[in-house]
Order: sequence, then C-alpha cells, then structure tokens
Amino acid sequence: MIAEARIERRDNLDVLESNTVLEREKTTDLYVMKFGGFSMGDAVSIEQTANIVASYKKNNGVTVVVVSAMKGTTDKLDEITKGNLIEDRLLDIDSSHREVIEKLHLSSKRREELLNNYIGIYNDLRFSARNIFPSTDANKARIFSYGEQFSALLLEARCQELRIEAVALNTDHIIETDSNFLSANPDLEKTQENARRLVSTHIQKGKVPIITGFFGGTKDGMVTILGRNCSDYSAAIMAYVLGAKELILWKNTNGLYDEKGGTIEEMTYGDYLNSPDSGIRKAVQENVVLLLQDTDIIVWVKHVYDPDGPGTKMARFLDDSKK
Repeated sequence: MIAEARIERRDNLDVLESNTVLEREKTTDLYVMKFGGFSMGDAVSIEQTANIVASYKKNNGVTVVVVSAMKGTTDKLDEITKGNLIEDRLLDIDSSHREVIEKLHLSSKRREELLNNYIGIYNDLRFSARNIFPSTDANKARIFSYGEQFSALLLEARCQELRIEAVALNTDHIIETDSNFLSANPDLEKTQENARRLVSTHIQKGKVPIITGFFGGTKDGMVTILGRNCSDYSAAIMAYVLGAKELILWKNTNGLYDEKGGTIEEMTYGDYLNSPDSGIRKAVQENVVLLLQDTDIIVWVKHVYDPDGPGTKMARFLDDSKK
C-alpha cells in the first residue's frame, strides 16, 4: 500500500527552511500546469488537454506540464504489486492505452512512432510485473511509475501533432528523493540543480517539457514514489524549483467550493491552512500549500473543460486584481 505523503506542520520545518536557501529562478511568466487522471482519462480528454497546452504556449509563453496516469491505471498497478490477477491487469492497462493511441488524432507516422515507444515501456512493465516477487518497496515503486510514463508519451504525441515542440521527461532523474520508496521526501536543492540541467535546457530551446508526476528517484537512480495522490505535489515542486509565476491544477471541478456549495473565488494560503473544510484539502493536497506558502507563486484550480471559467485563485497575499 502506498502511504499518502503528508508534511506535518511542525515536522516540515527542516524542509520549508531549506526552501529559503534555494536560489530562486528568474524565469519570466513561467506557467506549470498539472493535468490529473480525469484530464488524461481518454482520447477526448487528452486532446482537450493538448489544446489547453497549445493555448498557454501561444498566449503565455513558457509552459511546463506535469501529468498523472490515465484514470484507473494506478489502481490496476496497485493490484499488480499485490500479485492480484497480474496478467488480467496487464491486459486491462494495455487495452486502455492502445485504445487511446488508436483514437487520438495523429498522423500515421506519428501514431506508429507513439505505438513503438509505448510498446517499449509496456514490455518493461510486463517484465517487471512478472518478476515483482519478492515484492520489495523498490519493486513496487518502479511498477507504480509506469502509468505516468504512458501518459507523458500520449500527451507528447498529441502536442507534437499540434506543432508544439513537446518533450516527455521522466522525473526519476529530476526530483531527487531519499530512499523511502513509497513515501519519499524530496531534496529540493538537488532537485533544483537537476531541473536546471534537464528541464530548463528544453525551455530555453522553446520546447514544452511534459513531466511525469507522482514519482522521483534516489541519487542512485532508483525510482521512488512521493505518495498516493501526490502528482499535485510533484507539480508544486517543479513550480518551486523553476521559479514559476503560476501553478494551474486542471481538474474536473470549477475551483474549490465552500460548505454551501458556492465557488470560492480566491483564498490565501493561510485561509486554506486554517480552514476546517476537509473537502478543500481533498481537492488540493496540503503539501502543495505548505511548500508554496512563503512564495509569490499563485495556484489556480480550474476545470479542464471550462478553461475560461473563473476557477479558484490561491496565493500568499490577495489584492483586488482578477485573472
């Protein structure tokens, strides 16, 4: 079972204080966008996601994307790590991803290239799944990482079809962590060094990095998991180390809602941390706010099928300006 990563308010002091020593990047108007399982759920959703990426690239400039696995994929991988119906779960994963590859609007050449890249990673997953026992935490973490790897390939192909220079990047060599394989803690200083070397170089060339969420890696290159439902957190890490202006969390909700069901237009990070509403914390993981609370990075929660909708703005301080 994957532990849900959580930074306790007192226990996180070392992490948060270490943030202050990082040299903040001076990137102008860099936007990090995170697309979850709903946004990557099928071919239609992936095409909508790619359209949003294209719009931000055109209108806002520097864009970095973080993706989750397709909806339901991580649960199937979880079953594999437990040894439950391994061949059936592998077939389910393969069928759902091949269906998306077939339905995405791609040229024949690009579809063939995507399929070949997918098959290479899928064969790696199949080998790992069939040889998972003894089932160590390190083996489990590796299995869990495949869902995001597949998603990055799918979105990369569709973005390239839209003439966006997109490049899929795995985070096991970007987000450096300790060796707590299923609930790893990131080393933000090392992660910033890696991001400058492996992500910023693509940005400087005008490319859009499409980065796998959810996992990182040890200094020895072994895959680790930040915790279940931690793709938002991995996106916040990327926003922090790259010095983003905004982090946009694309979900299946038009922002955050109050207890009466009304949309919260804006709130400070302090408002979030002091709120007793568990629904807010379910929509945006607390680790995201704890990491960004002392920065000027703005977080938006928006609906992937209503990109022009108001959403919810979260920030350290609020003023009278609206997006």
